[in-house]
Order: sequence, then structure tokens, then C-alpha cells
Amino acid sequence: MSRAAGELLDILADEADSGFKQQEVREVKRYIFNHWEAIQRQKSRDYVGCSAEGHVSHVLSARCSSRPMGWSVTGLDLMVKLRAFKFNGGNLYDFMRVKKEKQEKEKRIQRIEQRVLRQARKVSYETLGIWQR
Repeated sequence: MSRAAGELLDILADEADSGFKQQEVREVKRYIFNHWEAIQRQKSRDYVGCSAEGHVSHVLSARCSSRPMGWSVTGLDLMVKLRAFKFNGGNLYDFMRVKKEKQEKEKRIQRIEQRVLRQARKVSYETLGIWQR
């Protein structure tokens, strides 16, 4: 922890109205001191944060525990994924469009595979002298 930050917290503890408040400030100082390296890493350009705690506390618990509703296991799983997707900046319209495009591509591939298989059967029957439709 920087010396200035430590001195500021010492002053705040000394100026606190009660022993309880002094103890709280000292606990904050200890917490900041113990996590100072992690706090400093957040300033790095390469730092990637995580919003998991915020999601659990604000996004998911709003529907699951703070104001609970009745959910099936499947419904709860889908609702949680949808809320996390939305709050992570996901666009549901774009997601569904891409999903539909992938499904259509898969169907086209399956149709092509079926045609290739039919042609392969036809060719193999011809070479054996067997004609079958």
C-alpha cells in the first residue's frame, strides 16, 4: 500500500467517533494492505476483470433468491443463462440470427450428404449389375 494511503487511513481511524468506527477503518486498512498487489494489477492494460460476483449478487439473485419465483430446474438454468448473457452485453437478436444461420447451414450440409450417399449407392449398384431405386 502506498504510504499516503496508509497515513490517510490512520488519520481517519484517529478521527473516528467511536472505537467501533476506529476498528472498521483499521480493518479496511488491513484489507487494502493485504490486497494491494491485486488492486495495482487492475491498472495494467492487460488486466481482465470478472463480473461473476456482481452478477450473482445483483443480476441472478434478483430472480432466484431475493425475490424468488417458482422455477423448474430447466427453466432456472435457461433464465440464469439468459440474464447473464443480457447483462454481459449480449444481443439476443444477433444470437438467434447466428444460431438460425448455423442450423440452416447444418441442414444444407445434411441435404448434400444425402445426395452424395444416393449417388454413391446408385454407382455401386450399377457396377454390381444391380439396379435399384
